[in-house]
Amino acid sequence: MPELLRDLEEHLKEEKENSLKRGGSNKSSSLFFPLESKQKLLQIPSKYLAYFKFLLEGYDHLAYVTILDGKKGIINLCYDPKEEESIEKFVKEFQEMTEILYCS
Repeated sequence: MPELLRDLEEHLKEEKENSLKRGGSNKSSSLFFPLESKQKLLQIPSKYLAYFKFLLEGYDHLAYVTILDGKKGIINLCYDPKEEESIEKFVKEFQEMTEILYCS
């Protein structure tokens, strides 16, 4: 079991280093959940749902996306409060590329 923990620790260290090389943040791995979270409700055209999730994954899983209604494009973002500024920036940039019908 200690060998498995060492492997996991090494993997997380490599993941963090690779993230920094790609220009990502110095935050912990996405395997760990924040103790507190904030939520944001969005409505985007349903044809952009997969694209939206794909982009968030590219930002080191900045938020967890829950699709509440796929046909209407209603999604809920759950994220670490420390990432509020990054989330706002991401949503604003996404809105410039496509359109956001509703944002809470």
